[in-house]
Order: sequence, then structure tokens, then C-alpha cells
Amino acid sequence: MSKHVRKRKRILHSSDFHLDQPGDKACASLKALVKLAVEEEVDMMMIVGDLFDHNRVSDKLIKFVIDQLQCLKAPVVILPGNHDCLVPGCALGKDEFWSKCPNVRIIKNSGGEIVDFSEVGISVWGRPIDTFEDMKPMEGIPAPGNNGYWQIALAHGYYVGNGASMFPSYHITEEEITKSGWDYIALGHVVTFSCVCSKPVAYYCGAAPFTGMAAMVELSDETGVQVSQYEL
Repeated sequence: MSKHVRKRKRILHSSDFHLDQPGDKACASLKALVKLAVEEEVDMMMIVGDLFDHNRVSDKLIKFVIDQLQCLKAPVVILPGNHDCLVPGCALGKDEFWSKCPNVRIIKNSGGEIVDFSEVGISVWGRPIDTFEDMKPMEGIPAPGNNGYWQIALAHGYYVGNGASMFPSYHITEEEITKSGWDYIALGHVVTFSCVCSKPVAYYCGAAPFTGMAAMVELSDETGVQVSQYEL
């Protein structure tokens, strides 16, 4: 019996916009990202932490973000980061706004959760940052499912390998990535574009307002996982 071949998919991976107020540079970057996603007809867009710079942002700014994301037909997955962490009253927890944007899924389970997007054949796991104290973004990641979907994990933190780190918190280790078994690990929290692991493939996409770029992830059972930068 031949092995099932998954359909090719394209995912736009972004993070660390640090939106602060309407009309700022980060807002322009988000508009450019949405425009790119529409033009390239991506299957999914991911924002891996720190969409907002803090949880005191105005309702006007939240409405601006929702207006932008509603332009997409593709699903959008948002992982709360350390700046917009999932605490009472947070920007990403205002369901009276986010419920109006059905294509957006915010990862909210504090222990981590898997979301299956059957319409595009992609499963996503993420563990939101839900405290101002230290936590381990990939702790408790389960084995990927056997549903024939592409398996994508999201994590917002510092990759520290297996040695000591100059960074005090939000550590992601080499072992956590290499033993995960997921097809792609989408990372956030670092401002520059970089690959931290080749098997499985794990990348920081970089902060779009800083780099003017986002990461395009091409998923294919024939050619593997390919990641490249796209200008916004």
C-alpha cells in the first residue's frame, strides 16, 4: 500500500509586531503582511507571539487588527507572547471583539493545545504565555497526531540549545525540538530571521517591523520543508 502524500501547503510565519497604537510603524507592517498573504494565497497565517506590545492597548487598535485579519480567507493562528500574555483583561482575551473574526484562532489553553484545521489539512500545537513569570514554551508538547495533516508547532521564547544561556527566561531546548516529531517549529521572540534546527525544521521568522520581512514556509512531502524570506 502506497504512503499517503499530503497536499502541498504554504504558510506565512510572522511574530513580534509589538503593536502599540493605531498608525504606528507596526500597523503598517501588519497591513503589508495581510496584503502579502492575500496576494500569495497562503493556506494559513501564523503570528507567533507579541502581536501587541502590551495589554493596555486601546480597543481602537484591537479593532484595526481585526479589520485587517478579516481580509483573509485563510485561517490565522495567534499565539500569546510575553508582551501580550494571556492574563485577565488582556488584549487577546477580549472575546467581544475577537468573536467577530471567525477565521482567527487564538491559542488559549495554558497547558498547550492542538487545533486541527480540517479545511486546509494542518494541525497546530501551541502553548500560550499566560504569566509574567518564567515558563517553558515547549514544555508538555505531545507527539503529533496521525491524521494525515501537516503538523506545525508554535513556541515563543529563546532557543538555548543544550548549554547555558545568557537569557534568563522562556527557554526552548534543542532536545525539545528534535524529539518533538513535528514537521515544522515556528518560533517567535527573536527579532532576526534564523534557522535553529534542520530536523525537524525550526525557524525564527524575525520581527516584521524590524526586518521588513516575513517567513514563507513551503510544505511538501516530495521536497520537504522549505523556508524563505518574503519582503513586505
